[in-house]
Amino acid sequence: MHANRVGIGLIGCGGISQNAHMPALSSMSGCAVVAACDPRDRSRATASHHFPEARLYSNYRNLVEDPAVSAVIVAVPPTLNREIALDVLAAGKDLYLEKPVAVRIEDAEVIEAAASAARLERRTISMIGFNFRQSEKVIEAKKAITVGEIGEIVSIQTQNAWPGEVRDTWRSAPGTGGGALMDMAVHHIDLALMLSGSRAVSVFAGTRDIHSQEDTVDLTMGLKSGASVQITASYAAGLGVNRLVVTGTKGQLAIDILDTGPLRTVSGKPAFSRIGRLRAHFKSFAPLKVVRQATGEPSFRKALQLFVNACNSRDTNVLPDIGAGLEAMRIAQGAQKSAVCGDRVALSVAGEVSRGA
Repeated sequence: MHANRVGIGLIGCGGISQNAHMPALSSMSGCAVVAACDPRDRSRATASHHFPEARLYSNYRNLVEDPAVSAVIVAVPPTLNREIALDVLAAGKDLYLEKPVAVRIEDAEVIEAAASAARLERRTISMIGFNFRQSEKVIEAKKAITVGEIGEIVSIQTQNAWPGEVRDTWRSAPGTGGGALMDMAVHHIDLALMLSGSRAVSVFAGTRDIHSQEDTVDLTMGLKSGASVQITASYAAGLGVNRLVVTGTKGQLAIDILDTGPLRTVSGKPAFSRIGRLRAHFKSFAPLKVVRQATGEPSFRKALQLFVNACNSRDTNVLPDIGAGLEAMRIAQGAQKSAVCGDRVALSVAGEVSRGA
């Protein structure tokens, strides 16, 4: 494979790959999908439709051994992540691992240790699929927070939900996909840590069974900075939502990842907060930006392009790395314990976020 054209292998050609990875990779610069693997004939046929020249495998080990494959995107049920990720890293291939890192924290720790060792010993690239970090609004919000536009963060409230219905898939089952906590809430746990630049010191959580087991989770994190984070993740909502509100001592940021409009910023003295909101609404309105915005949520493509660029440039510091995925999982594990015991769970903290910020 040409030095500036990464040979991509896809392991897992199901829903997330068909809806996000394949459409993005089919027209992405700097790479070519040279191989795809899935045990299901129909999924391999879909991959072949997108990438006619790609070699097709039913056993992932054959793909890992393919000399044309230099980087692997793994999108399988997370109970399979440990075995596959370790084999990919042992083969010296770069790794993009869809979240969560695993369902069991012990497996996640082993994967993260292997990824860190591969990065140090062989300059291997590894990323976790926290694609919402690449949302334009999240990037704008991080910049605004960094320059002090809303002052010190007081609280973060988030919602991540799919339209309500009964879900009977490996993703929604706590034992195979982690349920709403591991499948959905981990995204916003990661975003809260990244935006705040702090770490969680405690978590309190509860789960609900509205349509299926643990299809809804509510959790509150206490951060080392003193800020609080409230997250609701659910498969049982009345509509699809993906939004965060970051409140600071000088103002507030409203981040609606699914909306094509611009980032909303509200600031001003308390006595004029309503006027401030109106001014911010019209000041931030950018009709041309809304018209030009592509339909759909583009962060999947941007995250994969970031991975491809890192593979080409050998940027081993690319974020988010597997460590960020492990950090979110440790908090999720604390949330699971809290939901069982009904009390707040303290989390060990070794300092501020380093590679995740």
